[in-house]
This record gives sequence, C-alpha cells and structure tokens, in this order.
Amino acid sequence: MKDDTTTSESSDEGIIHSSRVVTLGTYKPVLRNRQCQRSQSQPPTINYQFTSQIEQIDQNKQFTHLILIILVILILFLASCVFIFYGPNILVFFIENILYICLKGAGKSTLGNLLLETSEYENPTFPVSNGFSSVTKKSGFATIRINNKTYKVIDTPGIFDTDDTNEVTLEEIARTIKKCANGIKAILFVIETKRFTVEQKEMVNRIKLFLGDEALQHMITVFSFCDKKQTENPENFKKLFWNKEIKAFINSMGNRWAISPNSDIFPPDNLVHQQRLGELRNHIASIDGVYTNELLKNARKKQEENARIAKETEEKRKREYDEKAENRR
Repeated sequence: MKDDTTTSESSDEGIIHSSRVVTLGTYKPVLRNRQCQRSQSQPPTINYQFTSQIEQIDQNKQFTHLILIILVILILFLASCVFIFYGPNILVFFIENILYICLKGAGKSTLGNLLLETSEYENPTFPVSNGFSSVTKKSGFATIRINNKTYKVIDTPGIFDTDDTNEVTLEEIARTIKKCANGIKAILFVIETKRFTVEQKEMVNRIKLFLGDEALQHMITVFSFCDKKQTENPENFKKLFWNKEIKAFINSMGNRWAISPNSDIFPPDNLVHQQRLGELRNHIASIDGVYTNELLKNARKKQEENARIAKETEEKRKREYDEKAENRR
C-alpha cells in the first residue's frame, strides 16, 4: 500500500517537473526578446556618460580658447593703434606728476633741468629766460625717475609770471592739473632766496585759495639762487634768513623744503650739488597720496562760495548804508 502511494507521488512530481520544463522552454524565446528590449531601452552606462561629458568639456575649452585668442588679437590691435597715434608719450598718462609753481625768474625751469640732469645752456628740457619776460607761457613736461619710480615733471606759467592776467595763468595751471589723470604727487613752490616780499605773500595766499588747503600736504618749498655758504649749510641758512612768515608757511606744508643748487658754483658732479638734489628727491618720494582733480574741484567750489558770501555781505552792507543815509534826510 505504501509502495503504491510512493509510486503515485513520484509520478506526480515527474509530471509537474516536466510541465515546468515545457513551460520554461516555451517562454525562453519570450524572455530573450524581453531581455533584448530591456537592454536596448536601458540608459547609457556610466563609462559612456563620462566619455560624453569629457567630449563636451573639450568642445567648451576649444570654444573658450578661440574667444580668448580673438580678444588678445583685438587688444593688441587697439594697443598698436593707440601707440601709433600717441607714440611713446602715451606712457605719461599712467604715472604720477610733479608740478612747479613760482614767481617770474625764481628759477623753476632751472630746477626742472637740474632734476632731469639736463643743461640749461645746451638743449635744456625746459627753456630758461635770460631777461625779465617769461619764457614759460604754456605747460610743458618731461619724465624723471626717483627711487626707481617714474614721474612726469610739469613746468607751468607762474603766478605773476607772464604778461597775461593772473586769472588766465591760474586757469592754465588748472587745465594742466585736470590733464593729470593720476594726480599730482608733489607741488614744488620755488622761492627766490631773499626776504619774503609782499608779492610772495600774495602768491602764497593766491595758491592756497585756488588749490585749497589740501594742496599744502603735497607742497615742497624750494629756495633758488642761494649763495655758496647757504647751499653748503642749509641749517645755518634757516637760522639766519628765515622770518616768521616763511617759517609759518613751511611748517604748514609739513616742514618740507630744499635748496636748488647753483650749477655755476656746484657742478652736477659736485657732492653738495648731489646732496641738495637728493634731499629734494627724498621729500618728493616721502609724500603720501596725490592731489587730485576732485580736490581741485572742491577748492574751486569753496572759492566760489566764499566769493558769493562776500558779494552778499557787501550788498547787504551797502543797503544798510543807503537806508541810514535815507533816514538822515
């Protein structure tokens, strides 16, 4: 009885197994087709994506390089055009400036030639007057190096220095400052060595009013036409020849002052000559910042405001005077 049951179960299992085999055999082609479809519909592999990204990056790099090459060519073309048009003088627009101001015949052009180490007799950079008329009618410039830094030296018509009115001269100086895009590093105020005259006092007040008090932070007083002893011993010159007005003026600009050596007494290769010019160069290099067009504009606005207030005050005083005169009648 048990054997029959066992035999029956074995046969049933065989039938089931054979049916599974048949069923699997029947669906194998279908499964293969589905697997093929899945493999075709599956997204690209990681390696494929990475390769595509690299190709895209390469394309972007090539495009960027092309743009950069075009920009470089364009910049070089523009630079060459500017250089052809302006020449080497284009460099002066990118350096700081040194400005000269003085009375007629005080020796600012001579000082400029000394700093530039050019002779005032043989092809001077700045023409020097031998008479009472001024040579410098318009501003001129040249470049100089101080402590491995390049500056532009500007020779301007001085106050009370030409046949033109002072207003015309001041406007010429203002136009010169406006052209100095990088500002004025130092303003050299050249004074002839003698007593501090009324004319010099007037020039000091005029410059302070025109340029503003901020200009004093960039000013250096330079004494010209000093004799042999004065040039050799500046401290003794200070003790013996400076009056209260000169001391106050020089102190207002940070006690910066120097002596312009006389080349007839001290030639360029002389130690005293080199020491005096070296002191001036050190003062120039020690000044912080620059005097800018904006400071000039502010000074001009303040000057105009003061003039307006003075005019209104004068008109008010005149009205009050007229009213009092009318009441007396």
